[in-house]
Amino acid sequence: MRSTLKFILATTTAIAMSAPSLLTPGAAVAADYGPDTCLAGFVWREAFVGDTVCVPPATRTQTWADNAAAASRIDPNGAYGPRTCISPFVWREARPSDLVCVPVATRTQTKIDNALATSRRNSVLARLMTWAPTGDGVLRHVVFVSNVNVGRTYLGLYRSGNPKPIAWWYLNARATSGHLAGVAIFRTSRLVCNGAPNGYFRAKDMTSGRWSVRKPVRTGCSTL
Repeated sequence: MRSTLKFILATTTAIAMSAPSLLTPGAAVAADYGPDTCLAGFVWREAFVGDTVCVPPATRTQTWADNAAAASRIDPNGAYGPRTCISPFVWREARPSDLVCVPVATRTQTKIDNALATSRRNSVLARLMTWAPTGDGVLRHVVFVSNVNVGRTYLGLYRSGNPKPIAWWYLNARATSGHLAGVAIFRTSRLVCNGAPNGYFRAKDMTSGRWSVRKPVRTGCSTL
């Protein structure tokens, strides 16, 4: 994690711009399926109704083909009755009750896709950290944004109850080793203030139009 943050800090740039209307929370520019929204390049697998694991389009096409061929791969007189697969097919197991018969390689890939499911979702996660400039020692906010599409990401600081941002930046979310999604980290100049939150940071994936949840902060203090 530390090496990833070091890489992003060295490569992420932020550009301050006049605030267009799209900077205030609103409808996404693309279909928004909440936490089940896939990153660009991925689609729902649809091995069964409600299967929203994100996979490459070719995998979904193969999944549909396997579902269509399911009946022809069953030996009703086998050890597991009507659930018995004809050799060399095995159960797919996209979920415990998924007994569609598929090639062994497909079952292996299904397990891999299940394990990667979270990293392929466009969940737009924002996390707050801190940093202190050398010789200053005063803490400032750092915002780490992950699970966004590679490319442009917006970051705004808002006052509670006001839809217009106090400050805003565009970040360049990059793919890094170990991450399928884009990640970006930005050292803001905003001080970490004591007291009850009166504002929040919020990030937006400019590719999908999806927003992160609000990250409450206290803003408005100054150094002595």
